[in-house]
Amino acid sequence: MQTAIVLHHYPASPFAEKIRLFLGYKAASWRSVEIPMVMPKPKLMPLTGGYRKTPVMQIGADIYCDTALILDELHQRLPDPLLIQEGALSDITLAAFADSSLFAAAVSWVFQPSAMADFFRGKDEAFVQAFLADRKAFRAASTAPRPSLGQAKDRLVIALSGLEQQLSDCRSFVWGASPSRADFCLFHPLWFVQQAQSAAVLLDDYPQVGLWLERMSDFGHGNPEPMSADEALALATVCEPAAIEGPEAARLTTAQAAEGLQLGAWVEIKPNDYGMDPVHGRLCYADQNKLVIAREEAGLGLLHVHFPQLGYQAQPSQA
Repeated sequence: MQTAIVLHHYPASPFAEKIRLFLGYKAASWRSVEIPMVMPKPKLMPLTGGYRKTPVMQIGADIYCDTALILDELHQRLPDPLLIQEGALSDITLAAFADSSLFAAAVSWVFQPSAMADFFRGKDEAFVQAFLADRKAFRAASTAPRPSLGQAKDRLVIALSGLEQQLSDCRSFVWGASPSRADFCLFHPLWFVQQAQSAAVLLDDYPQVGLWLERMSDFGHGNPEPMSADEALALATVCEPAAIEGPEAARLTTAQAAEGLQLGAWVEIKPNDYGMDPVHGRLCYADQNKLVIAREEAGLGLLHVHFPQLGYQAQPSQA
């Protein structure tokens, strides 16, 4: 059980759909913990130390934040079949565009008044108001302003037209016969658009994109097994974080050292776009790709919380 993949998520989360689909591509077995769509999330915050973006992956007492890092970790743990273009600059760049600019456009497009009715169908007014208040707080002090409706449509059309052209030679995926990181990152904003019927008409003019969406969806979600939040907390309690080994475990990059970071010292880490709730702990690992902090949580014991370098800021803090 210590090596079980546990995903904390909710069904409507686009970023969680990226990871669910990747687990399907890997034909993985995993444990599914459904979390609330809005704060408070009292059985998730003890694991993350305050990080509130969705999804979060847990493996024993190791907690992984941000889907970019989660994809990397899953690919290392489940290495076959291999993704093509792994590590190629074109793939990394396209994936980053999809996770940021394209996703922001998809959110603005889906949350136009006519499409919001689709998104909130079956929800009562109290939930709607709680959701809107939660997302307003989530984006407080955001450095990534949401595009206007017109800007969102233009951005989506540019991306859809480019993807349609890319797929026009009958290739199955963005770079060829096998999917890449970019395929999974492009999928989840467009999946989000698909969920709102009145917004999804934008996709109708792109038949190759439609076929690609079907191919991606066919990967499914692997083999999830429900798990309660209490079971996930209990799992963390009986596990120890994985050992950090190797010479790189005791090395900071030059830039990190120049910013005053020290291994073993207290730091705070937070996203640099939105959901900027800081997580505090002792820095126990850092390299050009990842930061890991150690946290002692009452009732749970020692946890290691993992963050990607890209898109996050770390700075010295007090205990």
